[in-house]
Parts: sequence; C-alpha cells; structure tokens
Amino acid sequence: MPNNLKSGIENLSCYSMDDVKVHYNSDKPAQMKAHVYAHGTGIDVAPYFVDTLIFVHSFCCAIFKTQNLK
Repeated sequence: MPNNLKSGIENLSCYSMDDVKVHYNSDKPAQMKAHVYAHGTGIDVAPYFVDTLIFVHSFCCAIFKTQNLK
C-alpha cells in the first residue's frame, strides 16, 4: 500500500495499519463481483484497479475487523 495512504488512514483512524496486507492483481474481487475485497486483515485488489476512495473504505473495513468493532 502506498505509504502516504497508509499514514493518512492511520492518522484519521488512530489505528496502526501494519497488519493489513494488500494483495494486488488478485482474482478474489472478481469472484465477489467487486473491485476490492476486504477480509480480516487482507485486502485483495483486482488487476489494473486503483481507486483511493474504495481503498479507504476497504481499510476502514479492515480496521473494524481487526478491532472487533461493529
């Protein structure tokens, strides 16, 4: 994940993103009919897809899952 995106999300959320792993060029999002698929501390990104807003949403999902927030 780009460092500026990671640090921005950490600053906004007050949670570390060190455990979050981004898997680029993944086929998992297509299986879910999505561009990005967040699961646990992993985020799978479809090939050739880059959209910062959806990245931010996916990181928020990862934060909620890792912190057991609902």
